[in-house]
Amino acid sequence: MELSPTRSATGFNYSINTFVNGSHRDIDTSIGVFGQYRHAINPSTAIGIHLAYRQDDSVYRDYQINRSVNFTVSADNAYEVLGFVARHGKAVNPFVMLGVRQVETESLLSGMVSITPVQQSSEDDLTGWTFAAGVEMPLAQNWFAQMAVQYTDYGEEIETTQTGGGLTVPTSIDFDLQQTGLRFALGYAF
Repeated sequence: MELSPTRSATGFNYSINTFVNGSHRDIDTSIGVFGQYRHAINPSTAIGIHLAYRQDDSVYRDYQINRSVNFTVSADNAYEVLGFVARHGKAVNPFVMLGVRQVETESLLSGMVSITPVQQSSEDDLTGWTFAAGVEMPLAQNWFAQMAVQYTDYGEEIETTQTGGGLTVPTSIDFDLQQTGLRFALGYAF
């Protein structure tokens, strides 16, 4: 497939992801859509921007704060903005991407503090940097497939929750959440 110096593309992506927080691991899948714009800076290299939305499945991660308090996180919608560099014009074209990923989360703190039952929920957005490396292969006129390994680091989140009676539950959590995934995409260039 002969690529023009500039190209716009859109398509669908599917990911298999592993979330890691310390020794705790969860595997989930997500499906989404993406849009891409690229421009050739020389005959074999292109740069561009990649925008993506993914709908994560209901993923729950439980973290034991102490013997009586649990912290549960569920992920929902994810948004990505990535810049990329790609080889183009060959049968298999490697690429790398670097950017920002944001995921909507809901968290629930539950358990007992002293003799007081605690249950507090909150919604938050986690934002982190993301890096992907993979290959793109032309399939037919204007159609292409991509496969990539993607790593995202959301950094640390510190949560503090207050309950009735002025009792503060110390939920200072080293929430160093990372995600590694295998991403498959099918796109159409125009």
